[in-house]
Amino acid sequence: MTLDQLRGQIDSANWFSNLGQYQANSGQLALTSLLAWASEDEILDRYHEKIAEKMEWLPAQSQDPDPIHGDKLEQGEEAQQQALAFYKLALNSLRPLAEMPPLQVGPHRFQHVAVGAASYACRRAALEICAGEPGFWCSLVPLYAAGQWPCGLLPDKSLVVFYGLANTAKAL
Repeated sequence: MTLDQLRGQIDSANWFSNLGQYQANSGQLALTSLLAWASEDEILDRYHEKIAEKMEWLPAQSQDPDPIHGDKLEQGEEAQQQALAFYKLALNSLRPLAEMPPLQVGPHRFQHVAVGAASYACRRAALEICAGEPGFWCSLVPLYAAGQWPCGLLPDKSLVVFYGLANTAKAL
């Protein structure tokens, strides 16, 4: 991926528009509900409980550490400025999103986490590109642009992608 391709992905993104229409690929798990995170008392099923116990959420704030590269990509003022520009571009693109019911479970709204994670991924993808090492973050941007929400990692580095069907079936 190049910086121009990254810009194109952000400019044409259909942020979170295809929740409920995801087929997990190799190294990925589809998460159909966020109920396990909405309440400690809520257990949807053993599959979701196991994921909730082990999953680390992908970073959603710009200052969060990179769980993939650590500080390795922190290089040069120019790369940092590029990354910041792509972060702002993503935030600007995400700003007009209406409320997304699949991202709400009872009183808990996960939309701000999803928006933060998408913009974080775009920033880190820009850093990967500037370092000449497009990798993990660059692979997430097309998922976000296609309307999905890659939301976490398991200890074995499997990517968890929120599928989003079961949240509206049961309110807390």
